[in-house]
Amino acid sequence: MKNIRYINETLSYLGLSRNQTELYLGLLRSGPATVTETARNLNTSRQALYLLLPDLLDRGLIKEVSQGKRPYYQALPPSQLLTLVEDLKDRIENIVPSLTNIQAIPAEVPLVTVYDTPLSMREWYRHFMDTAQTDDDFFLYSSGNLENWYKLDEKFYHEYLESQVNIGVKVRCLLPEGLRTQKHNEEVGWSVTEFRYTPEPLTTNVHQWVWRDQVCYQTIQAGSSNMIVLQSAQLANFTRKQFLRIWEGCK
Repeated sequence: MKNIRYINETLSYLGLSRNQTELYLGLLRSGPATVTETARNLNTSRQALYLLLPDLLDRGLIKEVSQGKRPYYQALPPSQLLTLVEDLKDRIENIVPSLTNIQAIPAEVPLVTVYDTPLSMREWYRHFMDTAQTDDDFFLYSSGNLENWYKLDEKFYHEYLESQVNIGVKVRCLLPEGLRTQKHNEEVGWSVTEFRYTPEPLTTNVHQWVWRDQVCYQTIQAGSSNMIVLQSAQLANFTRKQFLRIWEGCK
């Protein structure tokens, strides 16, 4: 048999006090007994037992039986404890929806990752190549300037763009109209599912894209480049809606 401390701790989860547990165990051991007999067996007072009996009767752990004129009390089989567990489970399941309705939604804090150089940025692109799936949406704002992006790491970026095509990622790209756009389309347009054009650049030195729960900014300054990645489902959904609003307004 498990030690008494373990039994007390376990039954306390059902709301039984230590004294109630001792009374229940005492009646299990003795069989039907009067209050006087039980008080003597447990070395306690009859008054203390009269305070404990009503709750154990209500819980269905003991019952009152008649033997002559005096009432006797008998512990029900320990399997009755499982009934209490099921009842508690049902009660909790009934209140979970109400508790969920009043639960405050915690504010989401984006996870920010900064890649300082084109070489370190390869980590993000490799992760994309390893995890992207067919029909993933990829929304890209591009400045159209290949010199400050594609040309900085041309061999690697060509591999990355090939993987986009081979995987079957749906790439939608917003580009400014102009000579750079023509050159952009000639060199890397094969990797884009669909282009639409804005009358003026949305940005001149930042490429931005949204993929899954990530919003990525590739910043360009004096021929160098780095990347800031914000991982946030809420921010990604907001940015995606902005992109589609502009997309629908462009030809």
